[in-house]
Amino acid sequence: MAQRKETKAQRLECEAAERAAREAEQAATYLQRLMALLERATALDFALDFKAGAFVLYDRDVRHPDIHTIDLEHSFAAELSLNDLEFAVGLKHMLEHVEAERRFQAALAKLTKEEHELLGL
Repeated sequence: MAQRKETKAQRLECEAAERAAREAEQAATYLQRLMALLERATALDFALDFKAGAFVLYDRDVRHPDIHTIDLEHSFAAELSLNDLEFAVGLKHMLEHVEAERRFQAALAKLTKEEHELLGL
């Protein structure tokens, strides 16, 4: 039995339905994702302010930080801003982890052979 080939119109309709479902899911979970990200950002020392109905964040540890403005209401632009901040927070978290590992390795390198043996390294 031969499988019927999908027409271009059917494919476009299916893609539009998938996009609409994805956008509805994003809108439904927006505030929850936003609050969780704000918590992560402030834990990593991002400054947080609320101006004109939007959250304004920047990394205090950077000389010339990017300023992230995220609306309280979901929109396509707010979703892009949320993704941008999520990337910045993830990058800072990763860089802090790398720096901590570098400091740990530097401290290990300073240990004497006797200290290595005492610590079981």
